[in-house]
Amino acid sequence: MSNKPNTSALLKEAHTLMPMGVADSYRYWGEDNTVFLKSMKGCTITDVDDQTYIDFRLAYGPIILGYRDTRVDQQVIDAITNIGTISGFSTPLDAEVVRLLQELCPNIEKVRFANSGTEGYWERFVPLVVSPAVIRLSWWKVASTVYTTR
Repeated sequence: MSNKPNTSALLKEAHTLMPMGVADSYRYWGEDNTVFLKSMKGCTITDVDDQTYIDFRLAYGPIILGYRDTRVDQQVIDAITNIGTISGFSTPLDAEVVRLLQELCPNIEKVRFANSGTEGYWERFVPLVVSPAVIRLSWWKVASTVYTTR
């Protein structure tokens, strides 16, 4: 008998809907160790059975300030409310973010943003085959490509 009744029930149902009962295979840690989250705050995550964990991975990198940081959340809400969500077009925020990156890393000359891992992959690797003179650097798990001529 599992000491995690809510997790067990969710995993049992999920097995009828998804292979291994999870949306992606890296989320399956076995019948007794797979985690279903209820909430996240700071670096603490809480599962559906109220067990708490410290998320040292911080969502594999993008949650560097922790979950539900009110400063970040408010900025995101403001951007969604006043600008909108991803449209595929450029906004003034693009250049503002690049300027901030350049202040942090002065050797960055240009940045290209990507919306997905696939775009990041194609931006990083395909031009290396086409034009090896362009040096591409993946910076800090950010889905972007940095060009440099130095």
